[in-house]
This record gives sequence, structure tokens and C-alpha cells, in this order.
Amino acid sequence: MSTPRLTPELLAEPAQRAAREIARVRLEAVGAAQIRLGSEDPQALHDVRVALRRLRSWLKAYRPVLDDTVTRKSRRAFAKLARATNGARDAEVALAWLEAQRELPLDAARGHRELVDRMTAERMQTAHAVDEYLAARLPRAMRRLERQLGSYWLRVPVDGAPSEPPMYELTARLLRSHTKRAARAVKRARAAHDVGAAHRARIAAKQLRYLLEPLDADPRVADLIGRLTVLQDRLGEFHDAQLLAERILHDVEDIASSNARRRAMAAVEPDLVPSVEARGGSRRGQRAGLLEVARRAHRDANRAFAAYRKAWPKRALDVAMHDATSIADGLADAVGAD
Repeated sequence: MSTPRLTPELLAEPAQRAAREIARVRLEAVGAAQIRLGSEDPQALHDVRVALRRLRSWLKAYRPVLDDTVTRKSRRAFAKLARATNGARDAEVALAWLEAQRELPLDAARGHRELVDRMTAERMQTAHAVDEYLAARLPRAMRRLERQLGSYWLRVPVDGAPSEPPMYELTARLLRSHTKRAARAVKRARAAHDVGAAHRARIAAKQLRYLLEPLDADPRVADLIGRLTVLQDRLGEFHDAQLLAERILHDVEDIASSNARRRAMAAVEPDLVPSVEARGGSRRGQRAGLLEVARRAHRDANRAFAAYRKAWPKRALDVAMHDATSIADGLADAVGAD
């Protein structure tokens, strides 16, 4: 499988053709990753998700020159396939984090163990379900998209010569717009309590990185991709820890609700008091474990956000956005355009 790269020759090609060349290589990467699903390879699901994200990001960015043949049905199919992997990925990440927790207080160990057991079962169930879902639907979606990427329509004006925008021109325009969008999103992600802003900043940085990747023969691009990856990773860790903490707190709420119901039952039927108290003690241990794990997840979320802020102060953002704009401005020179 070849690496998608916008060489000077490809940048000089019509955008409709060059965008399809990169899309086809990214589609090939999806197929190569999907083959490994269902094996013992623990990295397979992650690689499928990344390959799908790269493909979908490219199709979205270059939609102006792909929409003549790439249908809405295809876009929706790949969006649905990507969403289908979310549950398995979230369970996998949460389980890895939970298993890494050490030195839990004695009263918290049981709740932690029960959560690990539940997440292990969930990971196995969701992984099996997503393997079956992708095996049934992904090959057909890939074949359809491959056909759609195999040709394009050329509009020829009756009163003039055909005009196809070159790839470098469209790519430069897209880089500038994605850079501005990422800058706005990152500027707004300044407080850990604004989870939505942090999520939007991570997505915007990721989309800019995926747009830059085919240009990584340029050392400036490789360096900028590295910086964007740090931003994405820190905000990804923040998101994952926040997600786990919220899930655990929902479990705690369920326990509290269940305990309240049992107390009400005991008030109505006193003969139930001994069994209610016994089970209540068991539930208290479980609740203590969940709260301890939730505190740790919240602590790790705050650490990840602090690491993001440290790595990306205002000056770092300004430099990165300046570099991205300079890369866009230099594409014409890369192909020797006037």
C-alpha cells in the first residue's frame, strides 16, 4: 500500500483528479486495516478507525471537486460505519485506564473490580459486534466509493476553454480556511469545564493535520503535524477521562436510587430491614470504589487539560497558524506556478 503524498507533479494536476488519487489511497488503507479485524491484533480496531477518519476528512474537505460522482449515500455510509466503532473504542480505552489503576483503598477495591469486569464484558461484546457490522457493510461501501472515485465529470463551457482548478490552488485555499477554523477553536478551548469547546478544538486540529499529511515531504509540515498531534493527544486524553468519569457518576446515581428504593421498601415492610441493611453495606463498598475511580479519572482529565494548555499557549498557537498559512502560500512556488 502506497503512502498518499501530494508531490509537485500531483499538485499541478487538476484538483478533481488529484483529490481522487489521494482519496483512493486512503480508501485502500481502510481495506488493509479492516482485513485485520477479528484477529488477535489489538491495534486493528484503532487502525480501522484512524483510516476511516482520514478518508472521511479528505472527502469532506475536497467535497467541491468530488461531489460530481461521490454521492451523499456514500458519505452517510462511511459516517455510519465510523460511528459503529465508537462504543468498542470507548470500552477499550476505559478498560486500559481502569486496569492501570493501582494502590486503591481497601473499601474501593471491590467497586473497581466490578467495574473492570463489567467493562471487560462490554469490550468483548462491542468488539464482536463491530467486527460483524464492518464485515457485513464495509466491503460494499468501499466498492461503491471506489467506482465513484474512478472518474469525474468535466464541465466544458460552450463559449470558452475548459477551466479546471489545479490541486495546489484548491489545497492552499483549504489549508487557509482550516487554519482559521482551528485557530478559532483552540482559542475558545481555554477552560476544562467547557468540554464542548475542547472537543471542537481537538476535531479542528485533527482535520487540519489530515489535510497537511500528504504534504509531509516538506520538513515544515512534518514539524507542524507533530505539534498538532500533541494538541490532539492531550485533548483526547482529557475527553476520554471526562467520558469515563461521567459514566461512573451515572453508576453512582443508580446505586443511590436503588438504595433509596430499598429504604422505602423497608419502611413499608419492616421484615425486610435485615436483608436491606446487608445489601446496603455491599452497595456502600461498591459506591466507594466507583467514587474513588471517578476522582482519579477527573484528576487525570485536569492533568491532560493542563498539559494541553502548557504545550499550546497563545504564542504556540500563533506560530503554528503562521506556519500553516506559510505552507499554503508556498504551494504555488512548489509547482513552479506563475
